[in-house]
Amino acid sequence: MNSNRRKLALTQTLVLALMLGACGGDDCSDHPTTPECSPPPSPSPTPTPITRRLIGEGSFSNLGERVIAEIPFNIDSRATIEATVDWTFATDDVDIFLVHGRCTLDQFNTDTCPFAAFATNASTKPETVTAPNQEAGSYALYILNWGPAEESVSFQIFQVTGGSASSARTTAAGPARRTRDIVGIVPRH
Repeated sequence: MNSNRRKLALTQTLVLALMLGACGGDDCSDHPTTPECSPPPSPSPTPTPITRRLIGEGSFSNLGERVIAEIPFNIDSRATIEATVDWTFATDDVDIFLVHGRCTLDQFNTDTCPFAAFATNASTKPETVTAPNQEAGSYALYILNWGPAEESVSFQIFQVTGGSASSARTTAAGPARRTRDIVGIVPRH
């Protein structure tokens, strides 16, 4: 009689196991949207920290009307370049340009420089410019004083890497042509 009870218990266990298997159990192919069958959420990507490194700064005076100051610099890896320029007189119009390599006076006067970015707002003081996703290499910051007075200027140039700081590529066409030509470029180091 004891063996009959064991056989009955074993049969009931097998029937119960088959019933659970038919209801879904561990097999999610029949019920993929149930909470037990949903895949675990993907972990969020760890953001890359943003590094903002000062790569150039300075100040100088005697920037004449319609004269450009040239400040060459290099970046050592793909990055965003940011530059800020301030000057003395709010009545002066100062524009700034970030350029791949360097430009000649003729290239400026014909708007054919390899511009990475520029800021040419007559009423913004200080001027700030950002050129995302630039390749490692040689660049120059150009500061143009349209006048009417001679100016003293200060500048800062940053190389920004990480995060989304260098993710988008932009290209800058030349700035709108002015009615007056630029009269000179003065190297500043």
